[in-house]
Amino acid sequence: MYLLNQAASSLSYTSSTKSRIFGQFERGVGQQGTYLFPVSNISRPSYYNAATLITNTIPSTGSVLTEFFTSSPGNAGLPLADVSADPGVEVDSAYTAGYWSMTAKNSFSSSNYGVTLEAEGFTNSIDTVRDITRVIKRTGTGNWTLDGVHSEASGNLIKRNNLTGTILPAGTQFGLGRANPLITDHPDDQTVCEMTYPSFTVVASGAGPLTYVV
Repeated sequence: MYLLNQAASSLSYTSSTKSRIFGQFERGVGQQGTYLFPVSNISRPSYYNAATLITNTIPSTGSVLTEFFTSSPGNAGLPLADVSADPGVEVDSAYTAGYWSMTAKNSFSSSNYGVTLEAEGFTNSIDTVRDITRVIKRTGTGNWTLDGVHSEASGNLIKRNNLTGTILPAGTQFGLGRANPLITDHPDDQTVCEMTYPSFTVVASGAGPLTYVV
């Protein structure tokens, strides 16, 4: 399906039942605004897995083709530390329930945008969706990277803003990254006498619990 009109308001989505498109949806993008892609996958018809592209500035006009896939995206390039927002976390693996693909068409380009991903059906993946769940990004099937600033999730809506690496004609994929504690300070070496009781400190941020083995 292709929505040629490049205005953000060209899609008036008023469905109370989360109507969705199974497969690919391409729409023109030519303004600063919010562009909804109400996509899902026929293999999981009861789940709504829309993607939203938010252009923070006027982009180079064109169109974006979006699709949701239900296969596991793998963990190439992970783990990664994300300190773009408090608390800082380590993104150690990708959620296995699926991922989104956005492909730039007709010369579309943007260096300041955000994405919001609707993660219905991800609760039986490697972890439940939480407010610190991260959006991760890659070109094609390359290594996962972190671009932009984490924005706290709301329910099943996982958000990232101020991305600067444009969506590419070769395809840019977005997934969900599991957030683990990020250790920011390890114990220091110390010499102690026999029969004394030394102590050490580990400083970490992010999701618990943290188990430290010595």
